[in-house]
Amino acid sequence: GIGGNTIAYAMGGKKVIAVEVDAHRFELLRENVSKALKSGANDVTLIHGDFLEVVKKPSPTRYDSIYLDLPWGGSPARVDKFKLSDLGVDGPQFIRAALERCNSVVLKLPHNFDTSELAQFDATTKTYEIDEGFNDGRPNVILGVLHTKAPALPFFPDDPSPAG
Repeated sequence: GIGGNTIAYAMGGKKVIAVEVDAHRFELLRENVSKALKSGANDVTLIHGDFLEVVKKPSPTRYDSIYLDLPWGGSPARVDKFKLSDLGVDGPQFIRAALERCNSVVLKLPHNFDTSELAQFDATTKTYEIDEGFNDGRPNVILGVLHTKAPALPFFPDDPSPAG
């Protein structure tokens, strides 16, 4: 993404590692984070790269959670029930990789997402309907939260690019 969630988590006092594969979006992310977090007191690392490659790198650090805002592959309204296969990427592969590296994965999904799709993962699942204010008061986003049942493997890239 271009920094909205990264900035919000950092301003909330969280250590944040943001990964963006698209070069143009990464430059927007870098610029937005730099402007919003001028003091430099926030613990933010920006990485231009593929999330799946980043999570494969071993490290002694383990994270509590990973927030995934995967591309929806176009308008979710084109289908009655949005499935993981409708994502613009291999959603199950991203989710499994994240679950191997942390205790909780939070997924931002369209309001018409078929939540039964989350049952395929070895995790305890909860979903929350969220109104971000763009849908006349109706929920327009589902947050899927998956908690692992097994200890997570370490996660941290060996070549981070600092924010700013």
